[in-house]
Parts: sequence; structure tokens; C-alpha cells
Amino acid sequence: MQAQTEPVTPRTLNLPILEGGLPVVGHIFKLVRHQAETFRQLEKAPGPLCWVKIIGMGWVLVYTRRESFDLFMNRITTSVRLVDQAEVIIGHTSMVAADGATHRHLRKAASGPFTPKGLTMSGVSATMEEVINARVEAMVTRDEVTLLAETQRAALDIIFRIMGIPESQLEVWGEKYTTLLMGPIGPHLAAPPLPYYFATRARRWLDERLRGYIQGARQNPDAKGLVAELVRGRDDEGKGLSDEEILDNLRLLVLAGHETTASVMAWMASYMATNPAVQERVIAEATATEGLPQTPADMGRFPYAEALFRESLRLHPPVAMQNRELTAPLEVDGVTVPAGTTVGVPIWLLSRDPELYPDPDAFKPERWIGRDHKLTPLETAQFGGGPHFCLGYHMAWVEAVMFVVSLGRALAREGKRLQMPRMPSENAFPLTRPHREESRARLVRG
Repeated sequence: MQAQTEPVTPRTLNLPILEGGLPVVGHIFKLVRHQAETFRQLEKAPGPLCWVKIIGMGWVLVYTRRESFDLFMNRITTSVRLVDQAEVIIGHTSMVAADGATHRHLRKAASGPFTPKGLTMSGVSATMEEVINARVEAMVTRDEVTLLAETQRAALDIIFRIMGIPESQLEVWGEKYTTLLMGPIGPHLAAPPLPYYFATRARRWLDERLRGYIQGARQNPDAKGLVAELVRGRDDEGKGLSDEEILDNLRLLVLAGHETTASVMAWMASYMATNPAVQERVIAEATATEGLPQTPADMGRFPYAEALFRESLRLHPPVAMQNRELTAPLEVDGVTVPAGTTVGVPIWLLSRDPELYPDPDAFKPERWIGRDHKLTPLETAQFGGGPHFCLGYHMAWVEAVMFVVSLGRALAREGKRLQMPRMPSENAFPLTRPHREESRARLVRG
């Protein structure tokens, strides 16, 4: 059943509207400036459904119960509408913009280097280790660092390096991609001084060079790196990816593969810098063994570093809410939500479900250690769920743990410790990450 063309709004579906909205822009400033308070307010709404208005998306019906996670299964939902919001970044042929057979083709053909085995066989883990060690070594020689800036640069360097971009060009590629990320802000008109205008120019610059890498990989069967792996990738019927499919998915993978991971790594380092006991435990674990984790199978040697990753991710999910459009009616407490409605799945609330996490607002990495069961889909909800579960999950997991282990060892070698007076506040736009200036930390002899 196809979604209806006319958007569903509070005028056509009479349900509570979140207080504090502004004309035109709706609740965007409320969500950005007071994210935690906003989700708590949604949680206390009269029922499990509450309208929120977000500029660029329109009206979103937030479904605050745990059952909202089922919408990720795509039985009665689609994520295709994301194309309308971020086409300049993700294009029309990326995985996030597809469902059904098209999505299965794209995901299968692109999945090779992102599997646990693929991380090592494709050289992704080795590249991550090289970049992280170099960035961390430079970081600990200084007296003061901005943690978010450090993790953003490390994560961006990693994703560009595994794409085969020379180290000498990383700076300009980073600048172009940062410009591209601003494209969805404001009207989608290619006229200066609007962000969309500069984003389209940056996309042309990036795509022109990426096409060169794609053609080079097609002509060289022995080529290595992420682009070569995507060129060689095949779905279950042996069909490969077109140049456009590779381009759109590379832009998506850069977005998902650096900003989200950089945010989590910055939170992890911030908890180390504000809690000496956490920092000492990371250092003790990191220095008790050799090597860095290369695959998820290596995590058994670093249980506390992994627990720090999971708890930081739980308390600060980079994407606090994901949206799906209904393709069939949804029944909730006697209310029929019609097809065509954009429904919000509040990852922030799912991450603080008291039935899953006793004392849910407390920072307790220990809650992840010594568990007697595998992680459930709800416990990895920060990466989405269902067929659109984040393809880069294993890469982000390994990268973040690798970073804090490397950081712990470097601090021990230098005889230094990170120090910050307090945890940074959250900056919720475009992703949930520490406020940049508040993530400034000192490196002191200790």
C-alpha cells in the first residue's frame, strides 16, 4: 500500500501538540537547545502520540512507547521521504533512500568491507589503527585539546583514508564535506548566500573526484580500499553497483561514518576527563595487554572500554529521533494513524527505558559488563533497526574502542591525564554531540 500524497497534520489528525512551538520553524529550537527537557515533556504527554513540527520536515507524530521501535521493521513504513530532506547529500540511490528489493540489492553489494571479517580483509581496521595512533600521539603532546575537534578530524581522516584519498588532500576534502553537510539547512534553492547553493558546488567538486576513484578501481582489479570493495561488490544475483549508486552511498557512508562516531568518541573522552576513576580504569585495561582491537571478536580483551562506548552512546545517541512514513494505517490506543503520516521513533527515550536500564539517567558503564545475554535490538537502537540497521555498526564499534584504548596507552606513556571541570553540554544540531568549546580539556602530568 502506498503512502498518501497529502501530508497528515494536526488539522487532519487531532492529537496533542507539543508546547513551545514557534511560527514557521516549529519546535526545532526547542529540540536543539533543550533536547533532554523536550523528550521528557513528550514522555509526559497525555498519550503515546504527540505532534512536533520541525522546519524542513513538517509535522512529525512522535510515538513515545517502546513499541515505536517496531516501525524500523519497515512492514508498514518507508524511509524514502528522507530524500526530500537531504537529497543534496544522500542522492536518490543510497541505501537510506530505498526500500524492498532495491534496498536489498544496495546493502548486499556494499556490505563486504563492513562485516567483522571484512574490516580486516579490506584493510579498514589497519587504516583505522594507523590514523588513530597518529592522531592520539599528536594529541597527548599538547597541553590543551578540544576533544570534539580531535575526534572529528580523526574520524574524517579514517573514512577518507579508507576511500583511498592521500593524506595531503584530507584538509580540502574535509572542508568540502563540511560545506556539503550544511545543504539541508534552509530553502533548497541554489542561490547565494543560501547553504544549499554552496552545498551543491561542494557536491560537484566531491563527485568529480570520486568518479575518478571509481573509474580507477574499475580499471584495476587489484585495487584496494573502500571504493574498490564497492566496485567489486555484488548482490545475491551477482549484480554490482552503478557509478551513481556508489557515489550516493559513499556520500552517505562519509556522513554516517564520521560525524556519528566522532560524537561518541568525544563523549567517551569527556567522561574520562571528568571522572578520574573512569580514566584510570581505561588506562589500566589498555596497558594490561598488547595490540588494538581489530574486530568485534577482540572486544573481550577490553570490556571496560567497550562498556564506556555503549554507555556513552546510550546517554548521548547521535541521532535522537529517527522518522518513518507510514505506508499503511497504524492502530495505537484506539487511534488510527493514517498512511502518509511521518512518525518519529524517539531513540533518546528508548535509550532511557527504565525497564531496560535501571537508574536510566545515571552514567554506569558497569551495567554493560558481565551480562548473561547478547545485546538485543533495543539495546542497539542508536544504530536503528530492521533492514535499515546501520551498515557501519561494526566499524563504529571497533573505531571507538580502538580510540580510547590508544588514548589510554598514550596517556600512560606520557605520564599525563585528561582534565575537564565538568561534562560538556549537549549540542543537538545537526547531531547530538558535546558543545565544541566546552569539550576543551587540559593534559596535565599525573
